[in-house]
Amino acid sequence: MSSTHPYAGQSSVDVDQLRRQPLIVAPGEDEPAVVTGLRNLLGKDSPTLSGATVARDIHTIIGLAACGVGVGLGPSRMLTAQRRGTWFCEVTPHTPLPDLVLSFQARDRSPALNAFLDIIRQNCPEVGAALDHRLGPLGPQ
Repeated sequence: MSSTHPYAGQSSVDVDQLRRQPLIVAPGEDEPAVVTGLRNLLGKDSPTLSGATVARDIHTIIGLAACGVGVGLGPSRMLTAQRRGTWFCEVTPHTPLPDLVLSFQARDRSPALNAFLDIIRQNCPEVGAALDHRLGPLGPQ
């Protein structure tokens, strides 16, 4: 939200507070699981959600919030894109998003994909083990 918003300075806002605010959210066609989560959180037929401003990415959500258009809702990774004139806080109760899914063609051996999978193996050992199980152990490239 804008740093001049009445909720600025709070460490968290609750669902009832969100229901009384104009919202800024990602489009349903881009983030169907997020929209489903918001419907569960705010109510299936929430007028606040149906009247929300739609923004394509977290930077646009943040920018619109900074301009006072409304309260932007997005993933916690938005904290990495903070900008002057905005205030970030948690929504309570915490709303977990669905698990991410990694999808690619198993026979694709492009250098870019291999480099990406190597990063995943380094940072997500459990996923790396699952990759090795499905694709075979990582060998010389």
